[in-house]
Order: sequence, then C-alpha cells, then structure tokens
Amino acid sequence: MPIEVIAEKMGVSKKTLYNNFESKDGLIEQCMESVLNDLVEKMECFTDENIAPEECFIAGINVLRLFFKESSPFFLKDMLTLYPNLTSNEHTTGYELFVEKLQSHIARGQKKAVYRNDIDSNLMARYISYSIFGYYKNYVMTEGQYTTDHYFNQVINYNLKALKY
Repeated sequence: MPIEVIAEKMGVSKKTLYNNFESKDGLIEQCMESVLNDLVEKMECFTDENIAPEECFIAGINVLRLFFKESSPFFLKDMLTLYPNLTSNEHTTGYELFVEKLQSHIARGQKKAVYRNDIDSNLMARYISYSIFGYYKNYVMTEGQYTTDHYFNQVINYNLKALKY
C-alpha cells in the first residue's frame, strides 16, 4: 500500500508521516508493536487473581475474539503477504505470550482445584493456542464459514468443559 494511501486513511499528510517515521516500514513496525503491546496488556485478565478462573478464561479468549473481530481480515492478509518476516515475528511473539499467559492461567485453576490436575498445563496451553490461532487463520479468516463470534464462543465452551473437573 503506498504511503499516500496510508496518510489519507489516517487523515494526515505524507510529510507528517515521514517527519514521525523513518520509512513506511518503520511506520508498519510501530503499528505492529502497538497492536502487540495492546494485546499483551489486555491478556493480563488471564492471570487476574481477583477473578474466578472460569471467568478469566472467558475474558482471555474474548480478548482474542475482539482482537480478530476488530482487525480487518484484509489487513491481516495484507500484512502476511507484504511483510511476512515482520508479521511472522510479531505473530510468534504474540502467540508465545498468549501461550505463557494461558499456561499460567491453567496452572492457577489447577491450584484452586477448578481445573483438572491430570493435564499438563503447558501442553494444554500450547494445544489450545495452536488450535485457536491456526483454525482462525486457515478457516474463519479465509473461508468465512463461521463468524468470529460463533467460532470463539465454541472455543470457550469446548475448552472450559475439557479443563474443568
């Protein structure tokens, strides 16, 4: 996407963008970093000690639901196509942070005897995360067979039943 189009969509001049960013790639990097930081901040709900584990799980998965719902599928596809290295690095970072938060959440639920103790929290966090990210990218985003809301509601219901006693 040309810098002129980006400036127009942002409602600023091209000069303003170049005065604040060294290049279009610098602008894209800042945008991706901002999105990732936003996501990390919102994922704190997974480990909130003041909220019951089931509610934390629902809130944490809903963070992803809202992120994907509010992000244009075209933006995500364009980023994957135009900036595969940057997108891959940010995706990996976001994915790993999500796994870390989810693993911590599952372990906390096990300590409180809400979640089953016979499951490996790290393995389950990776399994749930991989299934969410992979399925969303490959089927919800590309084929549109399911709405984001329907998909994430099913993910929440299925995984909560699997985790609980």
